Amino acid sequence: MPNLHGLLPAGPIEWCATLAVVLATAFVVSRFGYRMGLAAALTGSLLVSYHAYVQDAVILIPAILIVLEEARGLALRYSALALSTPIPWILLLARRA
Repeated sequence: MPNLHGLLPAGPIEWCATLAVVLATAFVVSRFGYRMGLAAALTGSLLVSYHAYVQDAVILIPAILIVLEEARGLALRYSALALSTPIPWILLLARRA
């Protein structure tokens, strides 16, 4: 599963990573406003959930669109554009096979 629960061992490391996601989301909300905060919250919710599968990436569509519209830096826009194509998701599915 592409989340913290699937990537890290259970225990203090996972809790610290979850706290880091919460703090990063709070920072984005305070620094960049509501819309980018919503994108961060949607992304963070998948990271801290216990059951997240590839089909749950649909939740990221609004986050990607918000970043495409709001981002000022080219690197962030290109990253959001790359994630809006099916290529990363196909590669994620190929890893599971």
